[in-house]
Amino acid sequence: MQNKTTDVEYSIMDDSALVVIDIQNALFEGTVKPYQSEFFLSNVKAVLAAFRSRNLPVIYVQHTEGEDFREHSHGWQIYPQIAPQPNDMLVKKTTWDAFYLTNLDDLLIQRQIGCPVFVGMQTEYCFDTTVRSSFAHGYRGILLSDAHTTFDSGVLPAEQIIRHHNSVLCGRFAEGMTTEEFLNRF
Repeated sequence: MQNKTTDVEYSIMDDSALVVIDIQNALFEGTVKPYQSEFFLSNVKAVLAAFRSRNLPVIYVQHTEGEDFREHSHGWQIYPQIAPQPNDMLVKKTTWDAFYLTNLDDLLIQRQIGCPVFVGMQTEYCFDTTVRSSFAHGYRGILLSDAHTTFDSGVLPAEQIIRHHNSVLCGRFAEGMTTEEFLNRF
């Protein structure tokens, strides 16, 4: 396998896997919806279709902690609009980091994935932590800047949270691009 951290050119085909972080019922079925939820879901669906059409790996990460995300509960299930297919993989996590005490790194190594592509929720929690951890694990992934979302916080609106995290993560911890840019390169 190529050195994951020093490749200047990213292989978006042979060594890529889509990592879908925490897009679960509990985050969509409350009275407050995620920021631009339909636009976000549309982008995720487009990327899922591209990966599946090329038979490339899709890995779903499922938060499994707390009452809303109790394993096998309704809130814990992946949101139906982007439901896993039979060949997709599942990683259960109990912290904000999809690499910590999970088999995510093993799945990527076994499949010789050097370039994970990240979409999901919530921008400032599990999404941010997993992208940073990916870099610390030696991956140079791709962050789709318009395929992650969150909610307004008590401090900042969701739009600012997303914009801030894109500015911090893109170019430092992952290559950043929009869904359209990614699909054009794919």
